[in-house]
Amino acid sequence: MSITKAFERLEPAEIGWASTELADEVFNRRWFMKEGTIPPDPFGGTIDQVRMNPPAASPDLVKPSGPVDTEAVALSIRSVAGQPLAVLTN
Repeated sequence: MSITKAFERLEPAEIGWASTELADEVFNRRWFMKEGTIPPDPFGGTIDQVRMNPPAASPDLVKPSGPVDTEAVALSIRSVAGQPLAVLTN
């Protein structure tokens, strides 16, 4: 039913995008932690090597798990008349 409704509402559209650097607004949220400091996963496993959003300034932090992507991207789709249809940002 949803697919049928979406098909019935199809219309011509325009797409646009932009990107910018936001180095002051982003940071690495995944960190390598000292061995034995990552709690078990929901299934009881303990094979994780990094933790998402660990406590700030924790003495258990070792290093960030990777580089930080400082690019922010926006994708906009609007009708030919200029009405917004969708926006996606990352």
